[in-house]
Amino acid sequence: DRHEKVAALRLGESIEFSDYKICLKDIERYRAPTYMAERAVLEITTKAGSLTQLYPEKRFYPSYEALITKTALYIRGTSI
Repeated sequence: DRHEKVAALRLGESIEFSDYKICLKDIERYRAPTYMAERAVLEITTKAGSLTQLYPEKRFYPSYEALITKTALYIRGTSI
């Protein structure tokens, strides 16, 4: 069964998706030796309580002028 939803959230906002609540807790900005990044902190909860946190991010590589999106997944109890 596949479900998909697209949403734009502000800090502290959340959306309901299937049996989950997804809240944007923070956006962290940092620099690494070869790129600059913005990482979202998403808190995933169910009616039973907190489940996990996910950290999707966008990276900009100046030497390649490339913007890359790093997806965060939660699959069957495992965060990737």
